[in-house]
Amino acid sequence: MSYASEGKEHWCVFPNRKSAMGAASIACRNDIGGYLNVSIRPIVSDVQPDQVYASATDWLFDSQISESSEAPASPVNKVVRKLMHELVTTLAEFPDELASVEWRDLERLLGVVFERLEFDVTVTRSAKDGGFDIVLKADGQTYLVEVKHWAQPNRVGPGVLRKFTDVAVSHGAQGLLISSSGFTSTLLRGRIELTQLPVLLGDATKIISLCRCYVQSERGVWRREKTASELLFAGAF
Repeated sequence: MSYASEGKEHWCVFPNRKSAMGAASIACRNDIGGYLNVSIRPIVSDVQPDQVYASATDWLFDSQISESSEAPASPVNKVVRKLMHELVTTLAEFPDELASVEWRDLERLLGVVFERLEFDVTVTRSAKDGGFDIVLKADGQTYLVEVKHWAQPNRVGPGVLRKFTDVAVSHGAQGLLISSSGFTSTLLRGRIELTQLPVLLGDATKIISLCRCYVQSERGVWRREKTASELLFAGAF
């Protein structure tokens, strides 16, 4: 798909025509490039794509001017936020649907949730995450969040925790390792013995709890009465 924006032509490559059509439809509806400036063409040898995307959703999220909470309310940004809002509210009401959410969308919706809960948020790009998915800042502190959304019965083990702990230490930050499918018994036994790690763990229950805090905040029945650290690590272990 190609589209013109800010005086420059952009080329994006998708795995199939259906994905390209989805991205083109979103672009046209939200005036990204305009109806007359969006086209779908077969790949030719002399084209150098700006990026290769697995789906229209990935393109939509990546097309935001910025992924931090200070990003301007561009048309794309508004669409992404609306999609994430729908996912968050659905999970808050139907927790069993968590398994149906794509891994990248889970990272995105958690970013939206944390922003609503008064954190400054940056969701990293998938190819350049540096060992963490989300950076949070609040109360003068920086926190790193790593999200693992694996299909059951796969669970996060000690190797993942060690790697993320090293990353958190190197950044001088506290970390939250979230695994929707839970953790292995080996990791949990070792975690009990290592109480001074700068990383805490959260499972599917933590994800749903955060989503419900988001919904309560939207309805005006929640306000932050805890420190950022207390809020982030509530229910973690």
